Amino acid sequence: MDRRDATRRVTYSAVCTAIAVSVILISQFSPMRIVPLILASLAFYIAFVRCGVIYGAVTVAVSVIICFFVSGITTTFLFLCIVFAPYALIAFFMRKLSYRVMWQAVVRLAVTAAFFAVCFVVMVLLVDYIAGTSLMTLIEKIGKVWAGLIIVVAALPVDFFFTYASEKIIRLLK
Repeated sequence: MDRRDATRRVTYSAVCTAIAVSVILISQFSPMRIVPLILASLAFYIAFVRCGVIYGAVTVAVSVIICFFVSGITTTFLFLCIVFAPYALIAFFMRKLSYRVMWQAVVRLAVTAAFFAVCFVVMVLLVDYIAGTSLMTLIEKIGKVWAGLIIVVAALPVDFFFTYASEKIIRLLK
């Protein structure tokens, strides 16, 4: 790697970190705590695609550390660590899978659905353990399977938006 390429990677990583931290701050201090985090995930994904796994991981690590120091262990921090930061890495490895080819779309949807289902279980356990709330009673009223299915189906459009937006943004960066 030559000096110019290293400088470009560091610059992309720093810009993506700044964008992610800005979105995290907006998320932390606005009524919508979870929705803006998809943009932080998009910044992480761009760092992975343009700079590689190492610089992408540095971008994620720095953003998560800053999020922790700004907010502590809050909803924003938990969703960033459990859902959106890992999702950027999974999306990076699935970037060759397109929704335009049927078998690739099925594989991508299956992986995304499995990921969001695991995230749902982890978040329910953490919220129940850390916050001490009785979220499980609400889930038990409608059933664990139905609650998980509702969350997964509601989260799948996130992957559609993410894929579309990331393709457009990366095309503009070239």
